[in-house]
Amino acid sequence: MTMQAFSELNNRVIDELESAALPEGRRRLNLLLNAIIVYEVCEYAIRYYNDFRLAGVSEVRDIYEQQKINIELLRAKQIEHRRNIDARPDMDETLKSQLLLNIAAREQTFDFMMEKWSSYLESIDEVENNIGQLAQKIADIGLLRDDAELQILSLEAFTILDSLKHHLDLLHDALGVVADLRIITLSPHTLRLLFGF
Repeated sequence: MTMQAFSELNNRVIDELESAALPEGRRRLNLLLNAIIVYEVCEYAIRYYNDFRLAGVSEVRDIYEQQKINIELLRAKQIEHRRNIDARPDMDETLKSQLLLNIAAREQTFDFMMEKWSSYLESIDEVENNIGQLAQKIADIGLLRDDAELQILSLEAFTILDSLKHHLDLLHDALGVVADLRIITLSPHTLRLLFGF
């Protein structure tokens, strides 16, 4: 969901960049924003892939093994629970029926959970079997990330140059104004005019 949001944001930035009516300052900001979005999304994808590949799969398998043990323990408890129910010949039949229905429903739930686990583990196996293709995609994403980083650094370098040029232009303008300045001579005649002496 987050990746999709960043992708849509990036598309909006690109659409705005391709707009002819975009002011120069906004165009620069959007160029930088585009590069930052691409860099960060690629970096996230690479980290997520590496974390999943290195630790995630074994952790998932460990959790599966724990859940398998837990479900077997629950099944054993249910068998004991069923024996306790069957051992009570004088038990209320309505309650007994309800309890046996609950046991049967839980058994179906346990089977359903194990089917879902099997399906999930098959998906993981498929990913692991296609690790070469994924590694190639990750390598491509790494190159895209590196390109975005170069874009950011290039924009940063140009921004420094542009800032220095702007300061030089201000200095040039200031010197031009100073060159045209004149100062009135403060003579006795000027003082008499100003102060009425």
